[in-house]
Amino acid sequence: MDIQTGEMDKSFKPDISRTIMRSCAKWNYQLVQDILDKKITDVNQLEEQYRPKEHKFEDMVNDCLLMHEIAQKRRVKRLDNGSIMLSSREFMFKLDKET
Repeated sequence: MDIQTGEMDKSFKPDISRTIMRSCAKWNYQLVQDILDKKITDVNQLEEQYRPKEHKFEDMVNDCLLMHEIAQKRRVKRLDNGSIMLSSREFMFKLDKET
């Protein structure tokens, strides 16, 4: 992926295989949001259970920031290409009794 444009590399061929994931930290959405919002800026602000075991906190924060940047660019591209953005998570439908 080109980080500047958010474009996918069309020549990339994914390799699908069995793998094992080993997490270096168990972060949740709220914790990552607090990191993105700069509410958490130091590993000492984390409870022990959320502290990275094998990686540096700063490296993980940089990875989160990079992924966030890519996601924002992809969102803009989707909207530019005609995608809709819904502001409510609650939807209501009125059904026609006949059809």
